[in-house]
Amino acid sequence: MPPTKEPHKMRVSYPNWFNKNAAKLVLQFFDPKSKTRALACPGVWVRILRCENGAFQVDWQIMRGQGWRVNGSVLFTEKQFVDAFGLAEEPQEQKQRKINGSGGRFSVEGVYYRYTDYLNIPHGGSGTDTDINASIHLTKDIKDAVRSLLPAVPK
Repeated sequence: MPPTKEPHKMRVSYPNWFNKNAAKLVLQFFDPKSKTRALACPGVWVRILRCENGAFQVDWQIMRGQGWRVNGSVLFTEKQFVDAFGLAEEPQEQKQRKINGSGGRFSVEGVYYRYTDYLNIPHGGSGTDTDINASIHLTKDIKDAVRSLLPAVPK
């Protein structure tokens, strides 16, 4: 009997603007009083805060060797937030656009850039560690955690 071949392992295909290190982001402790979620991995943290007015603030910090770091913050409307994190089936009609040729599917200029479960805030990039945006791989756990910040979102 001839030896069996090992099944071909499928490679994960990321958009070219997405930083693959985002797959290392893990959820941090949830603080229900402040309505805050955090994600972190070596060199990156992302904090998601539900504001009093119903908007969402997403802050991030990217830290690289030799003291290099960059901070950013973006405000989302609730609709933008739901669309950005892939929590609704239909995209926001007015401010989102189809992005041709760059691997993106939905975006709001200066707020987010998303294709399927790959999200960059506030825009796409080169996919390298020198980008100044936050890349988030929207796993089921991350979507569920983010959904917990909303009053009621369809699953």
